[in-house]
Amino acid sequence: MTQPDTSAVPDWSTVAAGWDKFRDRVERFKAGLTARMLEELALQPGEKVLELGAGTGEFSRRLADAVGEEGTVLTSEIGQATCRERG
Repeated sequence: MTQPDTSAVPDWSTVAAGWDKFRDRVERFKAGLTARMLEELALQPGEKVLELGAGTGEFSRRLADAVGEEGTVLTSEIGQATCRERG
């Protein structure tokens, strides 16, 4: 498979450590927006969701909760430093 040309993509690895450091604060700050987005999406169990630019995956988890085990959430993120396995 051919790798995409990422030369014009910002290097998010330069901010990934800081994002991790302040993750809880950021998530609290945007909690209202996250709730509103989920409300507007009105996802139902079993639905399929595509999230592009998933970042750390925090919102992806909320999407997965909304569609349940019978649903699917497919995410994509180009910033490798923001993507790491989380429990």
